[in-house]
Amino acid sequence: MSSVSLTLLLSLALAGCASESGPPPTSYPKPEGPVIGHWEAFKSPDEVRIKSSQALVGNRLYYWGGKLSLDETTSTGGWVDLKTGETGEMSRIGAPPASYYTYSIWTGSELLFFGGRICDQDTRGCFAKGGVAYSPKNDRWRTLQMSGAPESLFLGVDWVGTGLLGFIGSSKASPYSLYVTEDYSVAYFYSIDTDRWTRRQTIDPPSSRSLAATEWMGSEWLIWGGTTETLTNDLRLHTALADGAAYNPSTNRWRKLSSKGAPAASYDVDTAWTGSEVLFWSHSIHVPSFTMAAYNPKSDSWRALNPLGPHREYGSCAVWTGKYFLVCGDQADGQGALYEPKVDRWYPMQDDRRGYFSNAWAWSYGGGALVLGGNDHYDNFPDLGGSWYRIP
Repeated sequence: MSSVSLTLLLSLALAGCASESGPPPTSYPKPEGPVIGHWEAFKSPDEVRIKSSQALVGNRLYYWGGKLSLDETTSTGGWVDLKTGETGEMSRIGAPPASYYTYSIWTGSELLFFGGRICDQDTRGCFAKGGVAYSPKNDRWRTLQMSGAPESLFLGVDWVGTGLLGFIGSSKASPYSLYVTEDYSVAYFYSIDTDRWTRRQTIDPPSSRSLAATEWMGSEWLIWGGTTETLTNDLRLHTALADGAAYNPSTNRWRKLSSKGAPAASYDVDTAWTGSEVLFWSHSIHVPSFTMAAYNPKSDSWRALNPLGPHREYGSCAVWTGKYFLVCGDQADGQGALYEPKVDRWYPMQDDRRGYFSNAWAWSYGGGALVLGGNDHYDNFPDLGGSWYRIP
């Protein structure tokens, strides 16, 4: 998933809420054959922080904000060169106030940071406002023009070539809760060239939903699946969806995705754009009926793929390496797998570096993947602790 989304943050909280999927299976087949690739350690900064923002720029991993402890939020940042092990600090002049869970997106020349939290309560005062851009080349910050930007928390944020695309979210429980339903009838677009936000009333939007799969396909932004929420006696009941749509920023219009051959209803699905297809995978024990599939936007068609892959109990990392769809395991099954679309086959990976990849971050790097952070349901692992999965 290329977008900066709260799916990663919400999957742990919402897993197990959908009751329509039935009881989970008791055993899972695993990929067979030779193990491809291996884990390698990289020199990480000598500090511990959680809930920070990261971005991979060339060989450098940049990080900013987050928490140094449960009670201390920081406004500092730095970088580590994955090739040389060299480390450095980001300038503090013009840096935004301390926050965590802050959105970060690499535009090709700058890192954009905006939103995030400054405290744990679901109230207006706990959500950070404003945005900034950081230039790695000049080690300088600049303030983004936020006039016209939405005031409420918004999700589905993605870089779409020339600007930033986002949609607003709301919650039946609280307008500032993390249990957010995304509204696709209004789009917000930030232009890097003009430093301005514009609000657009979109044409033929799909229904609102939570935890939809999203992916930028080069000219369209895709959503699929997700859940609808019903609040009854303070209990949230979620119903999985099996439809989707694609938004074209140049025409401001949504088109409905074909339902022929589409996978079963699901939410919290991992996706990857290969350059011609979007791969969908969610071997979750909470949605056992889901089968892996690929969507071709050019022909508006689906095809079923080999579903044999690692199962997961909660959100694990997934990334497209250029040849393989790499899917990490989780604490229930620490071994991940590689999927090769050309031959429709899964291959086992070397046992994971730690066995706990729930809600970890992953980037394509060096023909393999860089994996950071994660948790084991009870504790967050340091964001800057991780490994490189190297594929020959």
